[in-house]
Amino acid sequence: MERVKLSDEDQIRAVLENIADSFSNLDFGSWLENFHAHPMILTQDACMSPTDAADAETQMNPIAESMRARGFTRTRIDTCTVKLLSPASSLASVAFTRLAGEKVLERIGATYVLQKREGNWGVLLVASHDAELSVIAT
Repeated sequence: MERVKLSDEDQIRAVLENIADSFSNLDFGSWLENFHAHPMILTQDACMSPTDAADAETQMNPIAESMRARGFTRTRIDTCTVKLLSPASSLASVAFTRLAGEKVLERIGATYVLQKREGNWGVLLVASHDAELSVIAT
């Protein structure tokens, strides 16, 4: 059976789905696998650049503990806008809802800078922001 080749935009959306799924499990080692080496993660409270899975777990632990304390169960992607800048670079702006069962804990936005290396898309930088803000005009 021949495999269907995904478009760059679909490949990027798959990376973002993997990010949401691994965050839902608070598995920051798997989460980091969606990033290229030496990513920058900017939140309203911190700037992080984890070097490996153990470092990601350590740096993201305060967020994980806060989420667990509030009963967090999963992350849902509400909107996702992808803008290819070149054959090897892209922006993506995503609005997420973090849930405890069906209860909404918070909505958060994130804008990603992605690069394609050796045929694979990965995140170089992510900056969190208000869920209603998108830096990409549609």
